[in-house]
Parts: sequence; structure tokens; C-alpha cells
Amino acid sequence: MILRRYVRESSRGVPFKKGHVIKEEDVCHLQRLGKEHLYVLNIADDEMHEDDAAFDIAKALMGEGVQIKGGPKEGR
Repeated sequence: MILRRYVRESSRGVPFKKGHVIKEEDVCHLQRLGKEHLYVLNIADDEMHEDDAAFDIAKALMGEGVQIKGGPKEGR
């Protein structure tokens, strides 16, 4: 799950890093960000995580001399 915070004319970014396990003490912070619901996604055996799909697409489109640098960010 990717959460973003947008503060008008201020900072923006992710309030939690990838892999963060949401804990009870995170609930107030999420509510301040306007998040009232959390959704859990279970990826089935015949499905693929979006990051894995992004890598597969990138590999398929890469030409000679092109390298992947870093991982997918914000669905890119």
C-alpha cells in the first residue's frame, strides 16, 4: 500500500516507507492524513505485484545499452 501526504504549499511524500506494518499508534496519523479506511490486498498465485509488472515491462522495452536503475516509484 502506498500512502502519500500532500500539505498545501509545503512538504509531500510518503508517511511510511514500503514494508511498514501499520500499528495502533499509526491510526491517528492516518486519520490526520484523511485516511478513514485501510484495504488489504492478497495477491493470488496467478496475479503479479505492480512493482514486478513494472520490472517485466521495463525489461521488455529496454534496448541495447539501457539499464534499470533503482526500483519503480509512484507507479512508474
